[in-house]
Amino acid sequence: MIYIWNAIYLLLLIIVSPYYLFIKRAFVKGRYRISDKFGKNLNFPPKKEKRLWIHAVSLGEVNLSIPIVKALKEKGDYEILITSTTPTGLELARKRLSDLCYIQPSPFDLITSTEKFFKKFEPDILILIEAEIWPTLLWEAKKRNVPTLLINTRFGRRTEILFKIFKPLSSKILNKIEKFLVQNEKTRDFLIKLGIGDEKITVAGSLKADLLLPDFSEDLSNKKKEELNLLGKRIIVAGSTVEGEETILLKAFKKYGKKDIVMIIAPRHPERFSRVENMIRYYGFRYQKRSSFQKDDFEIFLLDTIGELPEFYAISDCSFVGGSLVKVGGHNFLEPVYYKKPVFFGPFMHNFRELYEIFTSNGGAKVVRDEKDLIEMFDSVGSESQRRIGIKGHEILSKIRGAKEKTLKEILSFLSK
Repeated sequence: MIYIWNAIYLLLLIIVSPYYLFIKRAFVKGRYRISDKFGKNLNFPPKKEKRLWIHAVSLGEVNLSIPIVKALKEKGDYEILITSTTPTGLELARKRLSDLCYIQPSPFDLITSTEKFFKKFEPDILILIEAEIWPTLLWEAKKRNVPTLLINTRFGRRTEILFKIFKPLSSKILNKIEKFLVQNEKTRDFLIKLGIGDEKITVAGSLKADLLLPDFSEDLSNKKKEELNLLGKRIIVAGSTVEGEETILLKAFKKYGKKDIVMIIAPRHPERFSRVENMIRYYGFRYQKRSSFQKDDFEIFLLDTIGELPEFYAISDCSFVGGSLVKVGGHNFLEPVYYKKPVFFGPFMHNFRELYEIFTSNGGAKVVRDEKDLIEMFDSVGSESQRRIGIKGHEILSKIRGAKEKTLKEILSFLSK
């Protein structure tokens, strides 16, 4: 079966390679060579301590891995490899973790590629995050008796449907994983229906609730605002926006029309920065870009850098979290909640169903569905009603934390065997 999968995977690679090589230019942007993903250019020193391989597919998963890596390094001199698939994930890993672990692009899911990673790094444990189910990677780990943990486990609707359709195959692949740390009971029940033993599953909660962000005092916040010519302005951050959302936001902002408010737009994908800039220009807004900032007056601030979004949430009065006005499924909204900021998002939040329900039903976040709702959101930025949403959201976040400690306990128990 694994050889059939490799043949299919290789064929898919050949089909999509022109897009990634010549259009998206992912390898140039990611500052790595395509040969890296075939397991070439690996250079690790001789093994001294126990080694962990953590695969964090993109920026969001890398963010989740940061507190885990830091906590592990505090508990022992473990050698850690972080692999990521996307350029943004690799950039963040290099920025935040390069002094603590080795960082490499993730291998292609081919026997020749994964085998080289296992041979060169010699991991004692493989840790995957959320829904990273790669048959060859799991097969190679099992062959080498390297236990695999899937942490912060959750599955989107499409994945669940596919797993149900191909249940015998899904069960066979998933049973190569030694331990599942799931976000909720629903995921636990789903895995049991797929034939995963209950003893393999622990409900640990969401690692997203245990995020670790820099503290921002009022003085530091004011200093940042002064640096960016934002003092005295009401600030709303539209974070992780995707195709189709900026147009909706910009139209509503144009209709709102008041001049004492600045909207900071942070597109989810760096390759869209120039496209979003063209949209801003089309609607006639005065704007500044983070990459070429000058202290002129502006209505829109385009955050065209990677890794700075949490700082902008910290200095904002209000936040809108993207991927939710269109059918993408939403993005992590807990960063602004961490800073006690009122959070708004659209109705399409199925990637965060449980968190969405907890926060909206308890007054810790609010849904905006149309242009009228967006204009009301703009109008109430900085108001007492919005501040109450921010405080309530932070209270909810404090109550649901704890997944990190449960995850660390499970990882350390495997390392002690």
